[in-house]
Amino acid sequence: MVRMRSAVQSRSRAPFSLEWIGFLMGCLYDEGMSGFHYKMTPRVGDASSSFDVSDLNKEQAEAVMHTRGPLLVLAGAGSGKTKTLVYRMARLIHDGVDPKRILLLTFTRKASQEMMRRACGVLDARCQQVVGGTFHSFCNMVLHQYATQIEYQNGFTIMDRSDAENLMALIRKQGDYQKKDKRFPKKNTLLDMVSKSVNTNRSIEQVLMDDFPHFYDLTDDVLEIAKKYHIQKEALNLMDYDDLLVKMVHLLNHHPNIRQQLSKKYQYIMVDEFQDTNHIQLAMLKGLASEHQNLMVVGDDAQSIYSFRGADIQNILTFETMFDNVTTIRLSTNYRSTQPILDVSSDVINHDVNLYEKALVAARSGGEKPKLVEAFDDMEQADFVVDRLLSLREEGVSLTSMAVLFRSSSHSSQVELALTRANIPYKKYGGFKFTETAHIKDAMAYMKVMVNPDDELSWHRVLQLLDGVGPKLSQQIINYQREQQFNFSGMDYAPFKKKAAHDELLGIAALMATTNGMAPTDVLQRVLDAYQPVLKKTYDDFHKREQDLNALVALSARFRSLAAMLDEFTLEPPESSQVGADAVSDDDEHVVLSTIHSAKGLEWSRVFVLSVVDGYIPSFRSLQDPAQIEEERRLLYVAMTRAKDDLYLIKPNLDDPSAYYPMGGMSFSQLTRFISPDQVDRYFDTWSLGVGEAVGNDDPFGDDAGKKYSL
Repeated sequence: MVRMRSAVQSRSRAPFSLEWIGFLMGCLYDEGMSGFHYKMTPRVGDASSSFDVSDLNKEQAEAVMHTRGPLLVLAGAGSGKTKTLVYRMARLIHDGVDPKRILLLTFTRKASQEMMRRACGVLDARCQQVVGGTFHSFCNMVLHQYATQIEYQNGFTIMDRSDAENLMALIRKQGDYQKKDKRFPKKNTLLDMVSKSVNTNRSIEQVLMDDFPHFYDLTDDVLEIAKKYHIQKEALNLMDYDDLLVKMVHLLNHHPNIRQQLSKKYQYIMVDEFQDTNHIQLAMLKGLASEHQNLMVVGDDAQSIYSFRGADIQNILTFETMFDNVTTIRLSTNYRSTQPILDVSSDVINHDVNLYEKALVAARSGGEKPKLVEAFDDMEQADFVVDRLLSLREEGVSLTSMAVLFRSSSHSSQVELALTRANIPYKKYGGFKFTETAHIKDAMAYMKVMVNPDDELSWHRVLQLLDGVGPKLSQQIINYQREQQFNFSGMDYAPFKKKAAHDELLGIAALMATTNGMAPTDVLQRVLDAYQPVLKKTYDDFHKREQDLNALVALSARFRSLAAMLDEFTLEPPESSQVGADAVSDDDEHVVLSTIHSAKGLEWSRVFVLSVVDGYIPSFRSLQDPAQIEEERRLLYVAMTRAKDDLYLIKPNLDDPSAYYPMGGMSFSQLTRFISPDQVDRYFDTWSLGVGEAVGNDDPFGDDAGKKYSL
């Protein structure tokens, strides 16, 4: 289906409303300044003055002034979607909407906080009262209020990925599923199977057939494990990430009175990055908007690249059919890139006829053509990147304003070696997250059992830190504590008096009995005092780990309760850890290395995209699925639109036998199928690399390949 309807065409299905006529009459065009500038009269409440949107373009202002009913904002790359959300939030509050009646849903806490901060700058501090956060954090807040309605206790805790894998491992081991005659999926694979089933709305059987066909004959076992996994979570008063969404939708669907209360409470709902939502999040939004339909979703179908997490591009493509009288507005002015970059990016993405057509217009003039660079192999590709980075730096371009992007993390290994040889500092997106490190998980396990004593997973972690305590003894201790109803003030651990860990058990009992009601910082300091001997005994790099633990203490001062701290750390973990960190260069500048997925939403002056060849982009793993191939096209589009001033696509020749995919007999040496020879001629300056003399804008696939490029 070709989706080429304009915003005006979308609205033409219904007659002009009084609100739309009022909008047109409220527009004033100031010819003395560039573009349209507006003074709008409020339509919500009795504000005494108009809201100033003179800093917005026509389409942004139209979205900001929209009040009633569903609104789809198709925000092209770099088109100011965040600014539009910020101004609409401020405008609603300016016109009399209680900020606590506005719900802002994003995919990171940082994004929502930044939007509210900016809205305060546009209006005032009232914008900080908006209910903003991630889907998961919002669900967590609501479910804690209605826990008993979903058959959970009020003090449930949330498992992170590692916790969920450990629970799966426990079930796997207890059931003796490890077949001696056949390979059985590991804990992380089992969790992937269950999570994919939930997030993609497919049965486990279908997930196994589509994604894990080599395990399909184990379907009955996997189904049994999945059932035990869900039962065990409820028994231990635990939820995983998926449960937060699933239980929320269950609450809305099975308790109409609660759905009505929540929908009336949150009168205006705004959603960022709507193209990244899955079917559960969509069901949740429909329930929350059921009383008023005041749902504003902002997104770009061309940047839907997370289907592996369950994101469903059909949510944004079919939004206009889900609600009555949908208003659709396109943001097509790009404030990031030059027109030559936008021209080729739009042409590449418009070959997917199922998407809305893209015609981005640069807000600034000028700009050089993107460069298509052919290298002999990946080593020459890496040398080119280093040479060009150094040259640009000498021309005054800072290293920090440049980035090297790639489809998969492994594709950057040669570039990393070349950067190290050239003494160029770089930061690669990824590595250890703060709460994924063993020592932080140890400390948090103590706090988790304080909030939820039924959390056996955390008890196993705490107890097995003690001398002589393994899985069997740990379970015995947990059973004893449950028999004592977790009354730690009178617990003497008498059955374990002869165990080496008896004194340490008494210390844990004292800790549990005396910290109730303490502030999180005080509790954590007590925990770390008890944990310090274990830390020094277990880890050779304990000095680095102590820095993380001290940072944890400092962060805890922000929270009023342990439960709130644990929820936030699980849902929105801090990113950086000292573990595995290299020495920091005295030079503040660094080049960014990033997968394309991690680069979404970011921008740099100069962008290098590695290995733009079939088998890499698109990945060879996607070549049997047309839908996946089109997602790979969107991935290339995201990479190209990160560049503000200059874009380099590099195509290494990989014509040796190791470059062949063994299953398909395919060479990874052809330019990506997403860029045609005609597009090369129209949009690119072409450079060929090699050992010879300079070659100008010649055919990168012709006889001049293998010569040195000139700048």
